[in-house]
Amino acid sequence: MLPWSENGEAASAGPSDQRWWGLMAVLAVAAWYVYATVFHGAWLWDDFEEILHHPAVRDPAGLGRIWWGRPNPDYYPLTSSVQWLQWRLWRDHTLGYHLTNVGLHVVSAGLIWRLLSQLQVKMAWWGALLFVVHPVAVESVAWVAELKNALALPLLLLAFSAYVDFAASPPGEGRRHYAFSLVFFLASMLAKTSGVMFPVVVLLYAGWRRGRLRRSDLAAASGFLPISLILGLVTLLLQHRMGPPSLVVGGAGARLAGAGLAGAFYFCKCVFPLGLLPIYPRWPIAPAGWLPPVLIWAAGLGVAGWVGQNRRGWSRAVLLGGGFFFLNLVPVAGLLPMYYLRISRVADHFAYISLVGVVGLAAAGLSAWSEERAGSAVWRKAAVPAAMAVCCLLAMASRDYAQIFDNEAVLSRYVIRLNPGSAIAHNNLGVFLINSGHVPEALAEYREALRLEPGNADTEVNLATLLFNAGRTDEALSHYYAAMRLAPGSPLAHASLARALADSGHPDEALAEYRRALLLRPDFAEAFDRVGAVHYRAGRWAKAIAAGREAVRLDPGSAAFHNNLACTLDRAGYPAQAIAEWEQAVRDEPEFAEAQNNLGTTLVRAGQAGAGIGHLRIAVRLRPEYFDARLNLGSALLQTGRAADATPELAEAVRLRPSDATAQWILAESLEAAGRQPEAAGHYREAQRLDPRRGVAKRP
Repeated sequence: MLPWSENGEAASAGPSDQRWWGLMAVLAVAAWYVYATVFHGAWLWDDFEEILHHPAVRDPAGLGRIWWGRPNPDYYPLTSSVQWLQWRLWRDHTLGYHLTNVGLHVVSAGLIWRLLSQLQVKMAWWGALLFVVHPVAVESVAWVAELKNALALPLLLLAFSAYVDFAASPPGEGRRHYAFSLVFFLASMLAKTSGVMFPVVVLLYAGWRRGRLRRSDLAAASGFLPISLILGLVTLLLQHRMGPPSLVVGGAGARLAGAGLAGAFYFCKCVFPLGLLPIYPRWPIAPAGWLPPVLIWAAGLGVAGWVGQNRRGWSRAVLLGGGFFFLNLVPVAGLLPMYYLRISRVADHFAYISLVGVVGLAAAGLSAWSEERAGSAVWRKAAVPAAMAVCCLLAMASRDYAQIFDNEAVLSRYVIRLNPGSAIAHNNLGVFLINSGHVPEALAEYREALRLEPGNADTEVNLATLLFNAGRTDEALSHYYAAMRLAPGSPLAHASLARALADSGHPDEALAEYRRALLLRPDFAEAFDRVGAVHYRAGRWAKAIAAGREAVRLDPGSAAFHNNLACTLDRAGYPAQAIAEWEQAVRDEPEFAEAQNNLGTTLVRAGQAGAGIGHLRIAVRLRPEYFDARLNLGSALLQTGRAADATPELAEAVRLRPSDATAQWILAESLEAAGRQPEAAGHYREAQRLDPRRGVAKRP
């Protein structure tokens, strides 16, 4: 008996509720084993753009912008809406995001189990377990930004499962299942358009089920076509916006050759998941090297011809499982323009959906092995232990691989060790090193990235910023101008140059560059914030406030922008409005120590000492080495007559910055108020020594 029935009718029989929950628990435990090492992992690469720096995700009222505003960078509104909700729940703590991805991965496994059961694969659960522990899935689950994959797949599986129910329904009685299939497919496409080939997949299923296509099958598949075409074209247009038309290198021949190599690559990685990499080397495609892809295409066409001529036995399994695998690779194989192709021709996360076809074939093979007519009793009994051994080995390999997604340094160094020609890995490692204070090492990584990819404007900007911060202004400006030559339409390049010009004392030139950046991207909130900073330095309060308000309007979830606007309002003489902005900043980001300090200081000055001291205490708790917060807290406590409480805070401020005359003087006043005159005298003298303008030092 075949693993799928001869007539292809769906099977509804399944395990009992108790057994179902037990087996689902096993899938969840397997997922926990594989991914527990990354539950507390840091943010990586695209995570910043898609979550931390996504204005609509941080905006409490951002759902409308997610669905109807400018896409950033792709139009995946359902995914962004889930990220918006997660930001409300977890803020910048990664644990919740990782648990969401892993949970969706387990849900997908359960749906694979259900779908394979509908297709009468007796060992369907083993296919689900194989999917849970497969190393090719790791990138899509361990990487927070790949929520789009983890969310799109279960919705696509629900669409497929509903379509199977529709196809198995008597004529005229399956409309509800068909409607569910349409809704789930639309939701999957709004999460990520990787399921764009679904209309062809349902035709493949219809051909597998009956051995031929009927007019009703074509009519049913056509209902999914508008969704595929519209959202697929939107994705293509947005990919084109991210890079030049030359994203696809070469003509039709080169693209076909690259697609053949990519298809063979993905199949080999799914069957033998060895040597996986987050960023693979980018293969050159040249006419002299076309023999391998020609052979691959010939072999593929030969298998397809065999399946077409022999739609019985195992060829039917290959038709559905293999067809599902390769069809879902068509959009990402290099035939169509895609921005990621400038980095590599392949990526594990592109095969996440296609992996379902491979695990389905594996489950079908295991089913055939365990059948009574599949061989001797010894071999039949070995089927389940063999499957368990394979899954255990894959789980251990996946757990080891998942660990490299812990943080950007581990990830980038792993890529560089196995793919030293990856410019983006060197650039990302440079960003991490800069943030960690390792400037010389970061400089070396940026230079290596530019050597490997001389035309990368983003790396030029990163290198220029590093050099500028190191005081090498002329060299930095040369790299900023190089970035603008490489990408004259890049708002980031203009804004980065503008910031350097402003910080080096050229405000007018800086404002001109900011204007160019804003012409290219009118919703560039950070540029408005920096324009406000330029006007702030010049004392042009009205213009500074206007720019700051526009930054906050465009990105209302940015605590930093609220803080900067509050500072401007306070200096301009609007303390009540400043307090409102600082209160919003600490609501958005309670761990923002600078905003807590600024709010606390202003509240004390406004006569609200109790509330102000509370915020100052929070600032000190968040950053114990924060000198300004210590000094302001001690001063506030002293002003309210609590010298005994003020003295330890002021003493700590002096310890942090002993050369600060103000801190020395206020500590002396606190000690004097506490009756410790000899100690106070010493600090008065030190304050006068540091700043003779303070007059005659007090004596006990």
